[in-house]
Amino acid sequence: CMEPWTSEGEHRISCIPCGHVYGRSCLERWLTQRGNASATCPQCGRRFKHKDIINIYAPEVAVPNNDLEKQLRFCRQKLESLEEVVLKQGKLLDEIISEKNHRSADVGVSKRQKIAEHSDGRTYLEPSASASAASASGNSCRFVLLKELSFDGARVMGIDASNQIILASGKAPGVGGEHVLRKISMLSSHEAHTIQLPPDTKVVKDICILPGGSALFASLGRRLSLFSMTTNSVVLECNLPLPAWSCSAHDSDSHRIYAGLQDGRVLVFDTRQHSRPLHSMAGLSKHLVHTLHSVTDNSGSRKVLSASAIGPCMWDADGNQSRYVTQGCSKASILCASCHY
Repeated sequence: CMEPWTSEGEHRISCIPCGHVYGRSCLERWLTQRGNASATCPQCGRRFKHKDIINIYAPEVAVPNNDLEKQLRFCRQKLESLEEVVLKQGKLLDEIISEKNHRSADVGVSKRQKIAEHSDGRTYLEPSASASAASASGNSCRFVLLKELSFDGARVMGIDASNQIILASGKAPGVGGEHVLRKISMLSSHEAHTIQLPPDTKVVKDICILPGGSALFASLGRRLSLFSMTTNSVVLECNLPLPAWSCSAHDSDSHRIYAGLQDGRVLVFDTRQHSRPLHSMAGLSKHLVHTLHSVTDNSGSRKVLSASAIGPCMWDADGNQSRYVTQGCSKASILCASCHY
């Protein structure tokens, strides 16, 4: 219902038993399309009939202002972020002190070893530069560091090979900085754009590059977000019941997107109707889904590969569209930390 509402006439303000408000002409048109029997609410899916339509007599319709509540949530999130920063800085300081102690001990052992060799009449020789070069030339592949970019709080990244763009997650500089995305051009590495995210996004745990100049990312703020690299903005958000740790989508079906949740479930959304998930798939356990891949096997069938700490699981994405069927799960004998196809 995209037409402006009126206080009277064919498109006057009306509601149905579920409580959602629309223009009356849209409700009647939906019923006509269903043969005047019954239709479903686009928001919640509850069915209604023509006699259930109720006219609303009100001078105006307004949306409640929840700005103060949003500000309170934002302040709480910043406080939690600040506590995390303080805790991480304390751990980092402990690691630095421990590393210094280890280095001091190693230097002492090396000095004692050289003194002992000298007293025995032996000479300690460093490897020559020519020998090192000869050893290096025997390698089949060499990597050369071209440039380093320093980002605060960098966690995950995605690479758009066709457009030569890197999309990385991070935090704004300073204590308690907001979570951001950084868009880097591989053709000109000094061109790095910082993109602000909605305040309730929290930590971005996974990024999936999609065809057509867009990207999908999952965050601990219970969001599955679709990002446009053309406008540098979030164009779609799917609300999740729990924090998301992974995400994926099929190259051949850009409308079908997936989110791996903290409780071991995989939710399937359609970007054309994202108010609720199309499917919910339960894996091997309640462990969080840390990896999610949309793949195609040798026969051309689409599959969804998910993995948690207990092991990987393969789902059939080309079968009955009313439910996803597992094609095989295997429990790992040791902790499964990552999975790749």
